[in-house]
Amino acid sequence: MFISNEDFYPLFKQDSAKDHFVDDMPTQAEKNVAMTQCIQAWKVSCEIPFEEMMEMTLRKIKALKDSKAFILYLSKVVFAEPSYDLDAETQLREFLISEIHDNIWPDMNEQGNVRDAFLKCPDLMTAVAERIREAREPRTDPDEGA
Repeated sequence: MFISNEDFYPLFKQDSAKDHFVDDMPTQAEKNVAMTQCIQAWKVSCEIPFEEMMEMTLRKIKALKDSKAFILYLSKVVFAEPSYDLDAETQLREFLISEIHDNIWPDMNEQGNVRDAFLKCPDLMTAVAERIREAREPRTDPDEGA
């Protein structure tokens, strides 16, 4: 079965390297359905593995990223499974780590939810801790010392 953009709602299109929804702004209920479908599609595409479906699902996940609960739940799903070393999976893991590091971890109200995700997925905790460590390291210019 070939999965296309029209196979699960909401529809979106790409303009100048950025995805956006065709109907501009789906309702929160429609977003919740779409988030659930993305999680289900991701699980199925990992089991097969079907990288084209993973890539399309990743695009929709990035377009729906406004929900912290969605990002944390998806992180638990993705990091609970072994890595398949597929490009789309690597991109999703990197996206989730960045979202947690940049947008969720700094929010003190969300730290309990993040800790819960860390307890369930130690690999997620390790990846985010590594990102925090990298962010704290002083940056050196590669041309410096040449």
